[in-house]
Amino acid sequence: MTDDIVFTRLGANDPSFNLRRDAALMLRRNHIGNTIFVSAIEPHGSYSPVSELSLNPNSNIAEVAVLIDSDAYTAVAIKDKQNQTSLLIIANQNASSSKSHKLKIGNKTVRWQGPYHLTTQ
Repeated sequence: MTDDIVFTRLGANDPSFNLRRDAALMLRRNHIGNTIFVSAIEPHGSYSPVSELSLNPNSNIAEVAVLIDSDAYTAVAIKDKQNQTSLLIIANQNASSSKSHKLKIGNKTVRWQGPYHLTTQ
């Protein structure tokens, strides 16, 4: 039972050739029922075309962790290098904007209304 990394190209088998032909990476899990992939897109740094130097090119993210992954909820924590943590909770079953949710994470109970909850601590 191994995982596959497939290097592919977006727009393959597009009969109208109207999709961009960008390179892509696909992670494939074999013989696994459910898998959660978590990634963070972080805008950071800048580039000066005059000096040809990058300023602040390194990531500020220290850790990404899945805290809970159940049928009802998925909770992810993103910790930065200054020890500030953002918590994202997604309601997997009832995504109504009027639905109230309650979830215990560790010794803390989080309450919110709607399909997701995002906080920074």
